[in-house]
Amino acid sequence: MKKDLEEITEGESTYKAFRFPTAEIGCVLEYYYIVRRERIFESNSYTLPARHLKEMNFAIIFPDYLNFEIKTYNGLPSANDIADTENKRKCLHLHAENIAKVNNDPMAFYGSHLPRIEFILTHNYSTKRMRINTINDFASSFHQNLTTLDKKEKKDIKSIASQIKVDEKLPLQEKISIIENFIKTNFYYYNISIQTFSNISTIKENKIFNQMGSLRLFFHLLKHFGIEAEIVFTSDKTEKWFDEDFNGTNYFDVVMLYFPKLEQYTSSYQMGLRTGYPNEVAAGQKGVFFREVTVGSTSSFLHDIRYIAPADMRMNADSIDVNISINVEKKEVSATIKRILTGYNGGWLQYNLSDTDYKEIENDDEENEDDEFLNSIKDHFLALDSESMIVDNMQIVNVNKEDVITKPLILTADLKDYYITKTSNDSLWLTIGMFIGKQSDFKQEEPRTLPIERRTNCHYYRTIKVNIPEGYTCLNLNDLNIDVYDEENSAEAQARFFVTTKQEGNQLIIVCQEYYNRLMYSVEEYEKCGRVVQAAADFNNKVLLFKKQ
Repeated sequence: MKKDLEEITEGESTYKAFRFPTAEIGCVLEYYYIVRRERIFESNSYTLPARHLKEMNFAIIFPDYLNFEIKTYNGLPSANDIADTENKRKCLHLHAENIAKVNNDPMAFYGSHLPRIEFILTHNYSTKRMRINTINDFASSFHQNLTTLDKKEKKDIKSIASQIKVDEKLPLQEKISIIENFIKTNFYYYNISIQTFSNISTIKENKIFNQMGSLRLFFHLLKHFGIEAEIVFTSDKTEKWFDEDFNGTNYFDVVMLYFPKLEQYTSSYQMGLRTGYPNEVAAGQKGVFFREVTVGSTSSFLHDIRYIAPADMRMNADSIDVNISINVEKKEVSATIKRILTGYNGGWLQYNLSDTDYKEIENDDEENEDDEFLNSIKDHFLALDSESMIVDNMQIVNVNKEDVITKPLILTADLKDYYITKTSNDSLWLTIGMFIGKQSDFKQEEPRTLPIERRTNCHYYRTIKVNIPEGYTCLNLNDLNIDVYDEENSAEAQARFFVTTKQEGNQLIIVCQEYYNRLMYSVEEYEKCGRVVQAAADFNNKVLLFKKQ
C-alpha cells in the first residue's frame, strides 16, 4: 500500500522503501508483484528465477479477437485457456507449485535448464483468420530488408567491391577468405539497433555496422562475386536449446552465414571468427536455414531446419612447449615457453591485440585497461596461472587483423620461479604438473541433475622438456604415464587425457595430450567426461623426484 511507503534520505540519496513496523529480524516475508505493460509483445519468453518457488502464476490476458501460443519447458505444466465471454477477453493461465531450485552443476548450461515460458501472438481475427508471426512470415519481411538496396547503396556496394581483389581462378575458400578479411579489417561492429548502421552507404562512410548491417554488407558483396551463401538463425544454446517445433522467431538469437559448397559457417559480425568456425553458442544444435531462390524476376527465401555441425577439435587447439632447467644451488627454475593458439582459442585474442601495441604498453609506466589485458594474457597463457612465476621477454606473433584465425597466435617468453622446487639433503622435487596450465577440479558434491554441455570441441597438446640437473637422476618419470578416456577403449574415445614420457640423454620428455570431441553427455553418462576432466586436474599435482647420485 502507498501509505506504507516511507521516503528515506541517506547523504545525497533519497529513495522510497516499505516499512514493516511489526516485522522482526529472522522472519520470512512473502510477496508478489505484477508487471503491467502497455503494448503487446508479439513474441517473448520468460525464465523463472533460479530459486525454489512455493507457488507461481503466469497469465497473458488479451482481447478475444487475438490468440497466443504458449509453450513451457523444464518441468513447468501446460497453460490453461480461459475464456471471459462477458468482457470479451481470453486468458492463458499457468499455475505451478513447489518448483524446485535447479542445481548449478559444473560444466552445464545452467540457464538453458531453468523453467521457462515461450509465447507468441498467432492470430488477429479482426484482420484475418490465418496464422501470423510464422517463420514463413519472417522469411518474407527479412528477405525484403536484407536484399532491397536503394540506388546509392547499389553504387556503394560496387565501390566497396572494387577495392577487393578476388581472382576468379582462386578456390572458393580463398575467395571467401579475401572478402571476409577485407570486411573485418576495414569495418567495425557496433552493437546497436539503429537502422542507420544497417544502411550500406552509411556503413561505407563511417566504417561501422550493426548486426543487420554486417549481414547486408556480406550478403551483397558475396552476391557481387557470385558466391552462394545461406542465412542461418538459431538460439544461444547456453540460454535455451533450439526447439524446431516452435513456429516463430523466439529462437532467432544468433545469425550466421553458411556456405553450402564448403559446408562451413561464419559470423558476419563476430570479428574474432572466420569461415569454418560457427558461433560457439550456436553449434551442436539445429537452426533455420534460409536460401534465396529466384523464379523469373522474383526472389524470395525458402527455409528448412538442419543441424549445425560444430568445428572439429583439431581446428581449435592449444599447445604448450616448455623447456625447463633447474639451478639446484639457487633453487631456481628457469624455462622458455612457446604457446600456440588456433581457432576459437586464439581468434578473439588476435582481434583484440590487433589494436594494441603490446611492446609500447609494456614500457609505459602508466596503468590502463590495456595493461590489465596484457597482464591477463601473461598470467594465464604464459605464467600458467602461477602466482610465483616471473615472465620476461614476452613476444606475441600474428596479431594483425588479417591474421585472425588464418594464422596461429604464437606467444613466447622466458620464465623463472623460486617456489616450485623443494630440496632435502640429496633429493629435489619439481612440481611438473603445473606446466600444463591450471586445471579445474570436477567436483560433483550433489547428485547430478544436468547433462555435461560444452560450447566447442577442442584439443590440447603439451610438450614439457626437463634438463636433469648435473649429478642427479630422476626416480619416478614413469609415474607420470596415464591414459584416461570416456569410452571402453581409447580408439573410440571422444574425450581423453593421456601422458607419455621418455628420457633422451640428460633430458626428460613429457608429452601430455587432452581432447574433447563431443559436446554433450547425458546425466547418466556425465562420469565418462568427468573422469577425463578430473585426470587433467589431478596431473597439476604431479611431482618429479630427483636424487643426487
